Amino acid sequence: MADYTLTYSEGAEGFPSFYTFFPDWMIGMNNYFYTFNGGNLYRHNVNPNRNEYYGQPGTSSISSVFNQEPLMNKIFKTIQLESDDKWNCTFATDLQTGEIQEDWLEKKESDWFGFIRYFDPEPAASTQFNLRSVSGVGIIQNVVNQGGTIELLTFTGGVGTQISDGDVFYQINTALPAPVTPVLCGTVTAHTDTTITIDTSIPAPPGGVVPTIGFLGCYVKNALAESYGVLGHYCEFTLTNDNTEPVELFSVISDVMRSYP
Repeated sequence: MADYTLTYSEGAEGFPSFYTFFPDWMIGMNNYFYTFNGGNLYRHNVNPNRNEYYGQPGTSSISSVFNQEPLMNKIFKTIQLESDDKWNCTFATDLQTGEIQEDWLEKKESDWFGFIRYFDPEPAASTQFNLRSVSGVGIIQNVVNQGGTIELLTFTGGVGTQISDGDVFYQINTALPAPVTPVLCGTVTAHTDTTITIDTSIPAPPGGVVPTIGFLGCYVKNALAESYGVLGHYCEFTLTNDNTEPVELFSVISDVMRSYP
């Protein structure tokens, strides 16, 4: 864990803030706050650049939790920031994680608004397979290598209209006794009515396996593109900002709906 400085407020009778600067010594004198770092003396609250200590840029972060009706399973769909600047947002529930990058936020009626994107850093994580965004294709009839890590898969009866480029493709050996964990093959790069082209090097590392004829194919929709929020009983959120100008944040609001399995 990184070093930090914790402050105490007599008015709040508590510890309200954590600071990223970590001085060798600190002292207050003549209504100014001074610290020593690396043998150099610094006076605080006079630097015009915010998020900067000892000449090094940093970030500000705020963490809190949405926890109304804690016994009810919910879907956290959106975030609304009453602020004069955009923030990067990360979300963590007891079931899933999500994110909103600041470039995804749109200003609406003076507030910043964005859809929470479900995000799983492990593309083959078993938590994906019980989502509504998982769909079966059919039995793999033929596999043709198109060069390098590109494979062309053929299916009888069609692949449906819901599959999209960027979806993640898996295969299931239906000959094994249930439950069977799907195996990551790669990312869909093209598709027709009866074929799917995948790149087994994406996502990397370590990439996926070459599909097997006779196995059942399925795919997981691109989580960032779907924007279906994060599922859980509560949602911890962290907002970060690296602006060097003063920034104010007044409130954080989320659009939440009950989940019906």
